[in-house]
Amino acid sequence: MFSCPLQSVNYVECHDNHTLLDKLQLSNPTISEEDRRKMHQLATGLVLLSQGVPFLHAGQEFFRSKNGDENSYLSGDKVNQMEWRKRGGREDENIQWIRKLIQLRKQHDHFRLQTAKEIKERVHFIQVPVPLVGYLLLGEKKDFVIVINPTNIKHQITMPSHGRWTKWISNLRDSKSPISCLLQQTAELDAYELAIFLKYR
Repeated sequence: MFSCPLQSVNYVECHDNHTLLDKLQLSNPTISEEDRRKMHQLATGLVLLSQGVPFLHAGQEFFRSKNGDENSYLSGDKVNQMEWRKRGGREDENIQWIRKLIQLRKQHDHFRLQTAKEIKERVHFIQVPVPLVGYLLLGEKKDFVIVINPTNIKHQITMPSHGRWTKWISNLRDSKSPISCLLQQTAELDAYELAIFLKYR
């Protein structure tokens, strides 16, 4: 139990052991590369949206791989070097996704609460179908709902309150403006989607 959120360093990949992409390859060998990358986005997104200190491994933003090497301490540059060529092409979409989340975190204190008391008062889990995860972040002028669908099928969720909720950011949509506005209290999440909804008070 932490007395302060800043005592928690959150990560899913670091210099030790497999990179996240390599671990997903080992644990999900039969799924498509595209779905594996979506899983990667969910895990990295959770790190950036969680309370505490986010930690990203160098190259995580463009799906770094060490070709399955679990302990690359003595593996040399062939394994440990940064493959900057992989930063181009379709991987740029993932870099933009991570930039959006970092910008969101910087702009809104909802994602940078300073005390355990604040977290208890402002962070609330919402009811969503198992095994989805959803939670509400309360603010003075706006509220956020974050929902993660780690399954390979679509799910419908019910927003925690009535009002005009906007799907603001999603790992499956490349948009700088709000994606959609909900006129009803339900929303649909695609397979392997992490969505951030916003409502002004």
